[in-house]
Amino acid sequence: MATILDLGLLQSFDVVFPVILIFALVFAFLQKTKVVGDSLGINSIIAVAVAFMALLSENVIQVVKFIIPWFTVAIIFFLLIILVFQVFGAKEADVFNYVKSDKAIGWVVIGIGIVIIFAAFANVLG
Repeated sequence: MATILDLGLLQSFDVVFPVILIFALVFAFLQKTKVVGDSLGINSIIAVAVAFMALLSENVIQVVKFIIPWFTVAIIFFLLIILVFQVFGAKEADVFNYVKSDKAIGWVVIGIGIVIIFAAFANVLG
């Protein structure tokens, strides 16, 4: 019996979501850094090509499917920490100014990202 919470249909599209994420990340990177110029067309063609090349590799898709939930949990955790600081009276500007001034917080976030990526490679490539 089909229910509203039945996510079995989404498992048919489990390859599409990593491809869309790869396209979005590559396109955003190209737009931000302007490596090949300001052209939306060229940047989107390159992003589509990279996303389709990633689609050809099962390992890349498995790594991205492993990384997505862990980065989601990490982002929610950091947002909840900011929320706790705001509950205790810190303003949003104060929290972000402290994060900008303290370099250790940035290194912790980068370290957590590297650990997640290494865990994904270890899980997929064994």
